[in-house]
Amino acid sequence: MKRAAVLLALVACKKPGPIEIAVPEPVDPWSDAALAAYVDEIVPLVEKHAGREFTTRPPLEVFDPQAFAVYVGKESKLIMDTIYRDTPEPVRQAQADADAKAQMGGLFGKFGIFDGKTYIVPSAIESAGDELGDDGAVKLAKLVIAHEITHALQNQEHDAREQLDHIVDLDHFHGWSAVSEGGANFVAFRVAQDLGLEEEFWTLSSHQGWGKDGLAEPYAYDIWMRYGRGMHMLEEVVEAEGMEGFWRWHAQPPVSSSMIFRPATYATELPPRPVDLAEVLRGTDQKLTQGPWMASNTRLGEYTLRGEAIRTGKEEEFDPILAHLVDAQHLDLTLPDRKGDIRVMVFDAPEQAKAYLDLLRAEQTVEGQLLAKMLGVTVEVTYTEVNGVDGDASLLRTQRVPVGVGVYREERTAWVVRGRHVVAVNAASFRPGLRLAATLNAVFANLEAAGTP
Repeated sequence: MKRAAVLLALVACKKPGPIEIAVPEPVDPWSDAALAAYVDEIVPLVEKHAGREFTTRPPLEVFDPQAFAVYVGKESKLIMDTIYRDTPEPVRQAQADADAKAQMGGLFGKFGIFDGKTYIVPSAIESAGDELGDDGAVKLAKLVIAHEITHALQNQEHDAREQLDHIVDLDHFHGWSAVSEGGANFVAFRVAQDLGLEEEFWTLSSHQGWGKDGLAEPYAYDIWMRYGRGMHMLEEVVEAEGMEGFWRWHAQPPVSSSMIFRPATYATELPPRPVDLAEVLRGTDQKLTQGPWMASNTRLGEYTLRGEAIRTGKEEEFDPILAHLVDAQHLDLTLPDRKGDIRVMVFDAPEQAKAYLDLLRAEQTVEGQLLAKMLGVTVEVTYTEVNGVDGDASLLRTQRVPVGVGVYREERTAWVVRGRHVVAVNAASFRPGLRLAATLNAVFANLEAAGTP
């Protein structure tokens, strides 16, 4: 009986079911609570390294794609109105819309100068953070927030819209942009060091085409100049003047892009120009092609000239010649189906103008070689003299890039030296024919009418 009872007991026992383990809900790194925690952590660090305190807590939001696109377009239009004053308003609006659309694909975050909010773009941050392993997106998010919240502090101290009202041309805008983005990076880098995220900072920079050693990709020159060189520029300023210098540059951004590369030459006003080169160039675009060009009539600053040299590895060779450049102006031109550029450069002696032309031949040859390597095609480059324009020396460069069977994208650039002046005209994606010489002659005629020596 005892044995039967035991068997009965065994039969009656149920097998234990699976053990249930409570799994916590996944943490949403973009929830309102998470964003608030990021702000709580980062704001004191930004204030510490910027030497200024927020008067109100900076709001942080995840962007709404449709609303954000409208917002970015509005900001782009403000900038277009600032630096393209010689362009018809409908053309500025169309360009602003196009720029906004292009920006949307590469944004990690943005400070909104119209509403004072800081926005982040989770999809872009997550994509870039994948290579950093666990919590990579959160780490990058903190760096993006530090950068954008610094913009909020900059704007609190010096209203960006008011400053843009005082920008005189594109070269001045380059100086303002380098201070704005460089200043935000200056603070964000130090926040990264406090958080133990210095390597993540350089990973984020690598997505912009630059890093610890400077410019990594020639195409990224514009970004590196503002974020990278701008940061190092302000490091030099702070080393010499402390944080008071940092904020002085914010209050009055450098009026010339040359000061980005040589902070010791900082000035808030340009020396008077013997000749109004903007007026010399005004209207000459209609000689190249009649129509509503998207035109920026601006000083031809070191930002542009150095960028052209960097892209072809000739920066060191240009430096001694550009030291003799007295003044320069250019019309940067865009139509839907073509681009153009009209320049006038004034050197302190005729021999320096000729030396510049000699270097251009070598520089432009290198550019063609780089383009051929990048595209994997044969790029045809030929040189001849410029016909129909009197000068002491001239050079016409024609570049043909194959884009199909028997189809080429052509670009022509003509330089003519006359005394201390170099006048250049570039025509891309169209054949200017006799209009090239007509444009050059129009610029020289305007120079003579202005009484230039």
